[in-house]
Amino acid sequence: MLLLVLGGLVVSVVSLSGCLGALCENRCLLHFYCGAVLICLALEALAGTLVVALWGPLQDGLKYSLHAAIIHYWDDPDLCFLLDQVQLGLQCCGVLSYQDWQQNLFTPGFQDPSKPMAGFCKGYHGSLYLSTPASH
Repeated sequence: MLLLVLGGLVVSVVSLSGCLGALCENRCLLHFYCGAVLICLALEALAGTLVVALWGPLQDGLKYSLHAAIIHYWDDPDLCFLLDQVQLGLQCCGVLSYQDWQQNLFTPGFQDPSKPMAGFCKGYHGSLYLSTPASH
């Protein structure tokens, strides 16, 4: 949260310096603005390069986190809501398939592992999403 506030503050200061520098024709403020924009561009390029370079570990971490969320589904109402919204938004069920819900030991009424988890995989209009993985 603090990172978002600081980021917003930096963007505001840089934008204000650009506006005031152009309005008052102040070269010092315009140089500051130009340097700050170039630094932001370099940081974005660095972040993009890191994402491309670390794509495999990022995917593995995401899969691990989603499996952990399925295992601890009943522990936290916010986690339940978040996981439900992810599955609805991506029109998927589980991480790789609906069978990922077998990892949750406290799933009520889950008697037959060959049947989909309708309570967790129900999409819009009552349809089930069984084949599309969430991690792709």
